[in-house]
Amino acid sequence: MKVDIWMPVYIKDYLADTSRLNTVEHGIYLLLLFDYWINGAIPNDEEILLQITKLNKDNYHIIEKITSNFFYLDKKTNKFANKRLEKELANSKARRKKGSMAGKLGGGNPNFSKGKPNPYYKLKDKPKDKLNIKSSPAPAPAPAPAPSCKRERERFAPPSIQDVKNFWEGQSLRGNPENFFNYYEANGWRVGKNPMKNWNSAAKGWSSREQTYAKGGKHELPRRKYQVV
Repeated sequence: MKVDIWMPVYIKDYLADTSRLNTVEHGIYLLLLFDYWINGAIPNDEEILLQITKLNKDNYHIIEKITSNFFYLDKKTNKFANKRLEKELANSKARRKKGSMAGKLGGGNPNFSKGKPNPYYKLKDKPKDKLNIKSSPAPAPAPAPAPSCKRERERFAPPSIQDVKNFWEGQSLRGNPENFFNYYEANGWRVGKNPMKNWNSAAKGWSSREQTYAKGGKHELPRRKYQVV
């Protein structure tokens, strides 16, 4: 069984055991530990040890120092072993075995602690027509939203001077259409503080007020706030 892809390193214990190692020796020791974790005990072979530590033969004596202080040679297998790492490897394999069993027995199944397998394990491997499991009815589709009764408000588009003149003639309005156009063009087509919604109605009101003003009535035409050039 393969071990975990991660290796536990207890920093405090490691530093306590390697306080007298220099930088190169730390690197050699860690490389040996990493190879041990992946491939198991390290063969007592000079070529393999040099390959693992990325050193040349001139520095082989440093490898011998590390192997003699932190590993022991198993005479039966002629391999270097490490008791602490063997213990961690055993724990890693136990965790993987336990996780594999938990998957087979259903993970969170309450019967797992009693050693009873999950009855639904591997149901996905069986044809659906043989599972005898009733499928729930499909939910009814959501009703379409009712159409809105409100008419969308048309966006106001300011008229051109020609549009105003044509409307003036078509409605037989009195007064000067240019005065109407120049006034509202200058104030941004607003009625008081609010944007204008319908210039046709405003034109009729303008004509009516202009007619009343011409007869000497009380109503006055709006005063221009801006001078139109």
